[in-house]
Amino acid sequence: MGVVSEVDVQAIMKAKIGHEIPPYRLLGVCAPGIAKAVIEADPDAGALLPCGCCVYETAPGNTRIALQDPGAIAKMADNAAITATMTIAQGHLAGVLAALKA
Repeated sequence: MGVVSEVDVQAIMKAKIGHEIPPYRLLGVCAPGIAKAVIEADPDAGALLPCGCCVYETAPGNTRIALQDPGAIAKMADNAAITATMTIAQGHLAGVLAALKA
């Protein structure tokens, strides 16, 4: 799993509407093998990729990471091959979260 896209929401809010918010990032998280399996199972399901993630500070020195549940993608796609792939993705993301907590 890796970050394949990043959006600086703080900068966009400031530039587009003049609104100040604390640092806030949206990350697209994916793995090439998982993306390949999803797209091969249903090309339209590619619109559900990558898994979404937001990162922001809840208090000075405390960062929150919220991840999209790959199970939600599996439910939306309603495809057995995608469900199996999203189970693998859930395992990968669980490992990433465990490493971040360590």
